[in-house]
Amino acid sequence: IKKLLNLKKDLEQPTLCLDMPSVAYPNDSVVCVLTHRNVSTARLVWHRLPDTVTVATLDRERDGLNLSTYIKKCAKQINSCQFTWVVNEPHRETKDTVRLKVPGLGLYAVEVICEEMKHPQTEMIKIVSISRLQPVVILGNDSNAICRVLDRMTGKPIENVTVRVARSEKLYMSGITGNEGLTKWSYLAPDAKRRYWSDLTVLKGDDRYLPPLSFGAIYGYKEGTRKETVVRLYTDRSIYRPGQTVSVGGLCYTTEHWESVALADYPVRLTLRDANGRE
Repeated sequence: IKKLLNLKKDLEQPTLCLDMPSVAYPNDSVVCVLTHRNVSTARLVWHRLPDTVTVATLDRERDGLNLSTYIKKCAKQINSCQFTWVVNEPHRETKDTVRLKVPGLGLYAVEVICEEMKHPQTEMIKIVSISRLQPVVILGNDSNAICRVLDRMTGKPIENVTVRVARSEKLYMSGITGNEGLTKWSYLAPDAKRRYWSDLTVLKGDDRYLPPLSFGAIYGYKEGTRKETVVRLYTDRSIYRPGQTVSVGGLCYTTEHWESVALADYPVRLTLRDANGRE
């Protein structure tokens, strides 16, 4: 009975949390999900964080303050909107989808304020970066890395973007994208036959709020690495009805020392079995 009473008490408590993208395009709109129970109204407030703050430096700038206190002390309220629901079924969790208008470039804290909740939850504040930039990183087999920076909305390459790569918080490389939005660098140091992790930051003018993109690689080159044959097969669909033709395609190649070579006319034997394992 005590467990049932505690469960009833928990279900009677008002709950509310916000789920939304951590990156958005300036002056666009984003889809957010409000999950609530025993709550009839809430207010969403956009706070603009100081221009000197980025995602990477936010924890350091807070200097021990919790996020709610820091927002009240240092952020500037931009706008807010009110939402009201009819609570038809108490104790039942409900998800509502809303579309929010996004402000201009910057780093923002979106706060959910609910007067019906005595103890706000951590899920009620979301940090959102507003940026036009979308970096894409490719690590090649030739020890070179390529970063292409695109417009998040149009997909077009952006030139004159500063790209910085840091390892263990130390700057490793800095470059500028060309007219195709590309910059490249070598990621294999002479003594780096090991695993490493890097953070990539992109910025252009006042567009500098995108969270760092983390990527890594494992160096494991050995002179005695054996040659291996790989066969990747696929069918034209996942489910077939009786009498239908099964079309099979694939790619066969060898790998050695991180190099891959396709194999032509490589023989492959296929065996079809039913759900009971019979040929």
